[in-house]
Formats: sequence, structure tokens, C-alpha cells
Amino acid sequence: MQHYRVKPSLIAVKWLRGIEHINFGSKPVVLMALGVRGAGKSAFLEAVAEHFLASGHSVLDLFGARSGEGLAWLRSPWIQELDLPVLLIKGRNIDVTCSWNVKSWDKLTLSEFEKYRIIISASPLYIDRNEEFRAVNRILDILFTRLGWRRYIYILVREAANLIYSRFKHKENQLLAKAECVYLIRESRHHGLAMGLDTQKFTSVDVDLRILLDYLIIKTQGAIGLPRDLWWVYSWIKPEWLQWAKPQYFAIISRRGSIGIGLFEMPSWHKRPRENLLKALGIKVENRQNNLK
Repeated sequence: MQHYRVKPSLIAVKWLRGIEHINFGSKPVVLMALGVRGAGKSAFLEAVAEHFLASGHSVLDLFGARSGEGLAWLRSPWIQELDLPVLLIKGRNIDVTCSWNVKSWDKLTLSEFEKYRIIISASPLYIDRNEEFRAVNRILDILFTRLGWRRYIYILVREAANLIYSRFKHKENQLLAKAECVYLIRESRHHGLAMGLDTQKFTSVDVDLRILLDYLIIKTQGAIGLPRDLWWVYSWIKPEWLQWAKPQYFAIISRRGSIGIGLFEMPSWHKRPRENLLKALGIKVENRQNNLK
């Protein structure tokens, strides 16, 4: 780990069964956070991303809510204090005025992903969701041409189903889209890619994809509880704890079957409820098509 003056958010685990030596940021792992809305899934994935940055690697914040929560990176100490090079990806007919480098998704090359340490693709910078999905497909296609690298790229996908849906929009065949997503995740480590995904519903992610996870992070489950496939977890962790756990707590299952409980420090720069990030960061976005009407 590089000795930056900015420290990554704390992530601590106590193992209940088995022992794993986790050093987030040291390997191209695939992990998924499962929990209800507001459980702190995105914040956990951001905390993991900080560990990749601290280890000298890069972060690609690929998917988020329409509120553009990934833009909160721009006020993080990784950019404000360390001045790590950052790139914003935008739509073709969108003009973005801000203090950071911006490039249209259709002009991207592999060199951008090697040059910049933090790359953000945020929904408010596209005309609509369809264009964002097209952009994601191009980005993934570019990344899977990587045959050698100096740094891992940790890809943060805030809703796992969006990854499958973006390929569906591209392929127009649901089975082919799912198969391609499974292939992308299975082969990701061979291209120097790590992945952090989140989902509210475990079964909304195809089982062929779920078995590729290195770690499953279980956040607050609320009234619904865990799906039947995970009921065995209740033998180790009380259902009440998982139902009401505060956002800074989590359970973790490794692909080897180890299970533990953990505590993490939520990044202070994470998007706040009802916050307008474009306004807070001084970013102006203009749809060029509107000017032609």
C-alpha cells in the first residue's frame, strides 16, 4: 500500500467461521453488497474503492442513481488533497462546464483508463438512460481489450441488474446478455479489473453470476430477510441483527464459505440525501439538442 497522507476508510472483519486475510485493494476481487435501500451499500463499495486508490490502483464509478451520486468523488480528499487525475465521461450532445477533465463516451480510448486514477460516468451527464447504457457497453468493450496493465481498475456498479440490462440493450437478447455479463465478470481478473456491485434483491442477479463472487457483503435486510439460499447464515448471525443493522455494519461471506461480521467507516464525502451534487460542485450541464429546437 502506498503511503498517502490520505487514509482509506476503515474496514474491519471478525470471522465467525473460517479465517480470511482480506486486503481490499490488493487483488482483482469481485464482491457484491446486498441490502435494502439506505443500507449503506454504495458507501461500502466506495470504502473498498478507497483501498484500491490507497494501493496505487484506479477506480471507475460506472453506474449510479439519476442523482449522480458518483460525482461525490470530486469532493473527496483523493481529489481535493491528493489531486489524483480525474476524468468525467459525458454524453455526445451534452456540454459540461466544470473544473475537471471531461470526455464524450464515444471518443474514449484505452489510454484514458491508464492515465486517470478516478473515472466517473454519472447519469446527469447523459441525455437519457439509454445513452448511458450505450456508453457503459463501449467502456466495457474497451476495458476488455486490456492485455497488460500497471494498475488494477476497480469498477463500481451501484446496481448489478443495470450491468445485465445494459448488455441486453446492446445485444437485444436477454439470454445472450446474461451470458455475456457472466463471461465479463468471470474474465475480469485476466484484464486487471476488480468489481464491486450492489443489489437490493439477491435473486435479481443471475445465479451463474452470483457463483463468481469472491465476497458477498450482507447489509440491512429489513422486513423481507434473506432469500432461502442464504438461510444458513441465520445459524451464525441472529436474524434480528441483520434486520436492523445500522449502515456501518455488515456481514460477509467468502467464496470458500467463511462468514464474519464487520464494521466500516462511511466516507465523509458520500452523497447526502436530497443533495444536488451538480449545484454543490459547480457543474453546469447543458443539453445541446434543446438548443436546436
